[in-house]
Amino acid sequence: MNAKFYKSLRISLLLAILFVNLGLDRPQAVYAAAPSHDDIANAKLIDNITYVDANVNTTEATPRGDAVPGDGSDPDNVGPCEGKYLNVGNNTVWYRYTPTVQETISVDTIGTNYDEYLAVWTGTVGNLNLVACSDDNYNGFAELSFIANPGVTYYIQAAQFNGYEGGTPSAPTGGLLQFHVYITNLDVSVGASLQNSYYLYSASVLTKDYLSLLDGPVKVTSTIGENIFTSQRVTSGDSYNELMGFPANQLTTEYWFPYYDHGYPNVIGSNMRTWILVGNASTTQSANVQIYIGGVLMEDPNSTATPKSTTFTIPPGGNVTPRWIGLQGGPVRVVSTNSVPIFTSQRVFTSTNNAFDEKLGYPANQFTTEYWFPWYDDVNMTNHILVGNTSSSQAASVQIFIAGVLRGTYTIPAKGVLQQRYIGLIGGPVQVRSTNGVNIVASQKSVSGTKKSYNEVMGYPYNQFTTTYWFPWYDHGYPNVIGSNMRTWILVGNPSTTQSAHVQIYIGGVLMEDPNSTSTPKSTTFTIPPRGNVTPRWIGLQGGPVQIVSDIPIFASERVFTVPNSVFNEAMGIPGNQLTSEYWYPWYDSKNMNNFLLISKP
Repeated sequence: MNAKFYKSLRISLLLAILFVNLGLDRPQAVYAAAPSHDDIANAKLIDNITYVDANVNTTEATPRGDAVPGDGSDPDNVGPCEGKYLNVGNNTVWYRYTPTVQETISVDTIGTNYDEYLAVWTGTVGNLNLVACSDDNYNGFAELSFIANPGVTYYIQAAQFNGYEGGTPSAPTGGLLQFHVYITNLDVSVGASLQNSYYLYSASVLTKDYLSLLDGPVKVTSTIGENIFTSQRVTSGDSYNELMGFPANQLTTEYWFPYYDHGYPNVIGSNMRTWILVGNASTTQSANVQIYIGGVLMEDPNSTATPKSTTFTIPPGGNVTPRWIGLQGGPVRVVSTNSVPIFTSQRVFTSTNNAFDEKLGYPANQFTTEYWFPWYDDVNMTNHILVGNTSSSQAASVQIFIAGVLRGTYTIPAKGVLQQRYIGLIGGPVQVRSTNGVNIVASQKSVSGTKKSYNEVMGYPYNQFTTTYWFPWYDHGYPNVIGSNMRTWILVGNPSTTQSAHVQIYIGGVLMEDPNSTSTPKSTTFTIPPRGNVTPRWIGLQGGPVQIVSDIPIFASERVFTVPNSVFNEAMGIPGNQLTSEYWYPWYDSKNMNNFLLISKP
């Protein structure tokens, strides 16, 4: 071999070594460029609202605009953000907006594939002032709203969550940011104060709570007049309660409950603690309200007059919350005597376990002679049917049917009430009817579990049956998973004596299969025979809203047990043909219990 060959060989070996050392034999990583709006100085202009910036790759976005610690391009900490201070975020990008008129603006990151927060600032680099902040308060995504004043530039920071101040930072990863800006379409007020404004998406569920707030009444309003629906969820002690909002377009001057029960302190077995709550929806007029129990006009227990006043004067937007210790009786009548529309509920705590229940009063202008419930259960709980006679002069002749079988015929005197239990009976649906044309009001009272969970639900009037019902949410946990405590059934009853009902159920927009179907694929239609019902559940499913659709009129409820204490709640579905744009509750309490508002729209 000649020298030329060896020289060529040495060059080839050197090139091979260089090739390996430089990694040129391996696939090279392709890095995304940092977003153009990585720095606040280059914040992306929001030129119009509605504004959407989808699939923004933030993997190369820096914690600070130029990654120089302490340069002031990003704030050193963020807060208070929902009561806590945050470390400066990772993978930060910026937007800016300057309105020409005052606007209430909603910003969210729904659909983003990493943990993020939002913060809104005014001012200049190094001298920024926090306006609003959100960390994971919209079903795991950041969402906030703020009032934007004309001529002021607002800087909106979207950053990967990096832990709480003083805590362990998280590794920067970034991902695909989904950034949305809207004009708000929903207001929530408690007492005299607007708590916040929001943007409510179609077919979505907004869950909101207001820490350490004790006030009322509560008003939930679509500011653009869209049909919405809402509920208030409460956990107290070992209890769980869900209450549907009262539609503003059904406000009236008179409401009824079948019964009132408030025990004596320190008397064994005298466990009920009951308040009547009355709210005035008027913004201009006081409401003069009287309350009758068992036909007796009640005194204001807080009155200092002699004799005590029997009229409660409720200022515009105000409420009253009387109770009468040691009183049992019914029915209960709440009436505005000066024709100002009101709304009312009955709130119950039981001692010693603070089991809580709330139900709305039944409007007198919707009285009828027949009411239905999907189910009766005196096997797994104690169950009473309560029937109040609304007449001041006539007895009511009442029949009660369970699962199509007549269980009893009863005579209820004028202004009287019936409490009826069928020991050891389980089945449904339940029909309560007045056979002599006297209007009645009916409820079903249940006591469940070792902690004596208490629930009362008003009957559904037969002349308001429809084909579509809504609930804001469905939640059924997994067995044997710690903290996965909810067990939820959807109950659907068919009141027809001749026709089967064909029913479909959607949760979060998804058509649900019949979990008991044996066909392949599983059926998505429930066929309910005349006077029959179905009670499906889907283990491990959380989502909303819930829509129930039938080809003939039906009625529906959502029944919840929580484990391990068998806490029970039942709520009737919201009729699809009664949806409106505004709802009311008499009270909000997050000091003595956990309280959430759930708001949705079709």
